[in-house]
Amino acid sequence: METAIRWSPSSSLSEQRFLIADVVGRTFKLCKVNSYDGGNLQYQKVATHNKVPHFRAFDWSPFDESLLAVGQWTGEATILRIDESSQDTLSLPIKHQRLCNAVAFSTNGLLATGLERVRNDFCLNVFDINQRLGTNSTKAFGSGRQPVEPMRKLASSEVITSIKFFTDQPDALVTGVKGSCLRIYDVRETTGSPSLQFQTRCVHNLAIDPLDENYFASASPQGEATVNVWDRRSGSRLTAASLGSGAKSDVQDGSVLELKDVVDSTGSIIWSLRYSKSRRGCLGILASTGQYKVFDVAKQYVSGEEHAKKERGEVGSEQDQVYVKSIQHVAYPYYDHRYGSEENRRIVSFDFTNLAGAKGTPCAIILRGDKAVGICELRGHPPPLAVSSRSSLVVGETRASNRFEKQTGEDDVVSKAFRVITPKENGDIGEARDPVCTETAADDSIELHAFYSGTRDVAGVPPGESYMSSRKAHEKLYDLDPAGSRLSMDDALAFSTIPRRRCADGYLFDCDKNARIVGHDRWLKDMWTWIGHNGMVAGMLDLAYVGVYGIWYEDLGSGQVARQRTHVGMDVNVASTIKELCKQLQLPEFEGVDTDFPELRQLCLYTCGLGMPYSELEATVKDLVSHGHHTKAAALAIIHDKIKLAFQALRNGNATPAHRLLSLGLAGFVKGETDDTWDETVKDIAKELHDPYARAILALVGDGDWHDVLGEASLPLRDRVGVALMYLSDKELTGFIGNATTEAIKHGDIEGIVLTGLTEKGMDLFQRFIQRFDDLQTAVLAMSFTVPRYITDVRFESWREAYRSSMNSWKLFLHRAHFDAQSTKLSTTWDGRTLNQPVPRQVTLRCNHCDQALDRNKGNIDKNAR
Repeated sequence: METAIRWSPSSSLSEQRFLIADVVGRTFKLCKVNSYDGGNLQYQKVATHNKVPHFRAFDWSPFDESLLAVGQWTGEATILRIDESSQDTLSLPIKHQRLCNAVAFSTNGLLATGLERVRNDFCLNVFDINQRLGTNSTKAFGSGRQPVEPMRKLASSEVITSIKFFTDQPDALVTGVKGSCLRIYDVRETTGSPSLQFQTRCVHNLAIDPLDENYFASASPQGEATVNVWDRRSGSRLTAASLGSGAKSDVQDGSVLELKDVVDSTGSIIWSLRYSKSRRGCLGILASTGQYKVFDVAKQYVSGEEHAKKERGEVGSEQDQVYVKSIQHVAYPYYDHRYGSEENRRIVSFDFTNLAGAKGTPCAIILRGDKAVGICELRGHPPPLAVSSRSSLVVGETRASNRFEKQTGEDDVVSKAFRVITPKENGDIGEARDPVCTETAADDSIELHAFYSGTRDVAGVPPGESYMSSRKAHEKLYDLDPAGSRLSMDDALAFSTIPRRRCADGYLFDCDKNARIVGHDRWLKDMWTWIGHNGMVAGMLDLAYVGVYGIWYEDLGSGQVARQRTHVGMDVNVASTIKELCKQLQLPEFEGVDTDFPELRQLCLYTCGLGMPYSELEATVKDLVSHGHHTKAAALAIIHDKIKLAFQALRNGNATPAHRLLSLGLAGFVKGETDDTWDETVKDIAKELHDPYARAILALVGDGDWHDVLGEASLPLRDRVGVALMYLSDKELTGFIGNATTEAIKHGDIEGIVLTGLTEKGMDLFQRFIQRFDDLQTAVLAMSFTVPRYITDVRFESWREAYRSSMNSWKLFLHRAHFDAQSTKLSTTWDGRTLNQPVPRQVTLRCNHCDQALDRNKGNIDKNAR
């Protein structure tokens, strides 16, 4: 460190001073603050001491602002005055020359020096300089021919790296012994033995918390980035006998807190540790790269009696439990690509002031590499806040009033201490509203989200943006910052009311109604449509809510036994059941690629809502065309390999010129009239399109490769799975389904339900879905169709109870009762067993005289009922 800055502990509101040490220039400057406007610091030089002997350590006296001590390269310590009226010095010579690594003043006139190791000589000397200090009138050091001798010589043949005196016990000091330990000495003891010892390699840059001197911190050697916090009360007293015997029972090996990787250790070292003078446990750490971090260390609460035991040091009292409450990144390394700066603008030294900032937070004075001085005010703790179950936000006031104000009553106090923000309401939801909502009510619910999804087109792509994958489009729908500007607080709170409003509108187990309620979200709407049409039972096996993955791999997971509609012990063949189910559902024969598993592909297509007979396909295409979905109708026909039907869909009805142009491209593809120019033209057109179905058609007509269609990520996953089932080989299809399922689970993609089904893999998908989109409600309602009837999972039980608690907090008790009753019905197995036990009655009628229940049926009496 070439320069350093220190704040005067005697600074007050009327006068603030600080000291700048220039190691290279061998000067000290005492400065006075003239003004500080929150940004710029103006100061003037009060005194200077030039031509200081070459030094590598210094300390500023806490009892006399004009006194400084420097540790020289020769090992001598020199005391000097920084005063315009006196430039006197006092040298403290040593017997053997070596480096002086540390010097430290105490508040009662002691000076300690820490030296490098020399055989058979002491390396920690403590001097009493009170007799050699001049009077305040002369400010000259006392004269005398005899050199000043140490009052205590300690630490024989050991390297002392750092020294600090305690303020509350000025005769006690803590020292760092290189590569060995930390020691606490009481210089009043004549034995020379340390009072306390901590085994550690973190022996550098000692710092003592001035507001709680039981705690002190030390840093690791160069090449590491560890800081330890110690409690001086946590060790046992050491004696000469215990040290001589080598006993380790009296040595405290562990710190109360270890902070690893506190700074970026790449090419940097910890330069400085400083504790705040205005906030307990506030520790600042500065690295040579200019990285400056502040750790707020707090103690867990202890009772007054236990605290008194700790202070008295009674046996059996445990040490305080401390933890890191918060971390502030005040400054980043100068080379940081986002927040870095020029190297000469990095912070090279800092010290906490004894004055708080404008917001009542600690302040530090900083010195930069270009010698600029500034004030850095730390951020305050965030205000306390809480969100109610009805999405009202209560924010506490963090600034303490510094004047007494007359309060008119409790309401006035509360109004000054808290601020309440409520969500925007688009129509009230009455508490007594009929839980069975109408279709109109569901439409109103959709309108509640106009602020949330009104700018998006049918494909979920914001106007003016390039196309995106189907999954990305769904994620965009949940984006609270769609246009680059943040939502207002009440709008953001309104977003959190969506689950409550859905619940009040009847969002439960009616899949058609659920699809209407979430109509603004076509991905959730498709999921509920899939669940509503997925009852597949054949013979002795129930395949309801099994996805494409489970069918293709013939993997029903742990739920296979529960899905068998037979008694335990009877084997059921999954493959034969699938064949039987295809016949039962009258599925058309598979007409795609050559395969060894046509029935599996048939049932998988049916699960995707595809693979329908021609008559049904034709009717579906006509219905889509009548509603203006020409490209979707054409894509559906192409997936079923009905090119003629696709051509008609693009030309019939109210087809636009763009649709007709697309039909010409499709006709050219059928005739095989393509070349390189055609391919380039198709690709250029595709870049300008947002419609996923039009892009899929162009991907096919470009060069006729179905793999290009599968690579069209904007196409819904269900349709891409349909293409894979129709046109990929068995080996390719197996890999595609496995990879697509893994990706869907990884991203919590709700479209992946068609692959996972409502199985164990569906649980994994919903877990990620909840983490990303915070929609616990949908996950609970969807998985209730299979848990616990087919599978059991402890995650679902916790989700279910959390959702029940939410409904109670919303005061939607009737809706919660409907949820309990209907989920109990869903848990009924094929043989009539109910796996979800009904909630016991909470109220019963009792006799006033004997306190016995009037209903004498013991099976209906709950012991906890009132």
